[in-house]
Amino acid sequence: MATSDDTRCAILAYHKIGEPPHGTWQTWNYVPTDTFIAHLELLAGDGWQVISLDTLVAAMAGEATLPERSAVLTFDDGYQSMLTVAEPVLAKFGHPSVLFVPTEYVGGVNSFDTGSEPEEPICTWDELRELQRRGCAVQSHSAGHRSFDDLSLEDQVDEAVRSKQVMEEHLDHRIHSFSFPFGARGNEGDKLDTALQEAGYEAAFRYHGGVQMFSGADAFSLRRVPVGPDTDLRRQLGKEPK
Repeated sequence: MATSDDTRCAILAYHKIGEPPHGTWQTWNYVPTDTFIAHLELLAGDGWQVISLDTLVAAMAGEATLPERSAVLTFDDGYQSMLTVAEPVLAKFGHPSVLFVPTEYVGGVNSFDTGSEPEEPICTWDELRELQRRGCAVQSHSAGHRSFDDLSLEDQVDEAVRSKQVMEEHLDHRIHSFSFPFGARGNEGDKLDTALQEAGYEAAFRYHGGVQMFSGADAFSLRRVPVGPDTDLRRQLGKEPK
């Protein structure tokens, strides 16, 4: 492995693997299991090496190297289907993963999506600890899953700090990465980056942006490739990195 100016990093952003609950409706955030398996096979066949979040964060800090084509598998919101559907598939491939969880909803349901997504259970703390044991990096998706576009800097920092504290208390694991709810960073720019660093974060993830060149990547505004059931993943991975 050798991180170079040509290194490409595909951070894939999923929400739910499998089918929606019986009697509800299908949305773009549900990726069928067979489609998910096809995505993982495509990554392997096209020479993308799936790496852990810790490896990516270490590389951002200059403490590790990456292959020229690296991929990170991330999942937002902490749905219970991550444990029951996605993780068994990931285990067969031997892939690490990342789950970003809004702490106020642990053990509850996704009421932050009422009306736009079917109601589904969010993992409990015990389930999140089990995912950790299976190689999933459980990290912060804020406390209340509120868009940073609607929050003051003070409230943004509160969301990040509170979620980090609660997660470290329950999971006994260092929380160093953050995923912005709805992919929204707000308008505070460097002030927010500095506040996240001071809170102990080392990386923060947006939702859009596509594959990126590793060289010059902003650790607090990492781009991801949103993935749904109809995503032409090979085409997305083949686009010129931004």
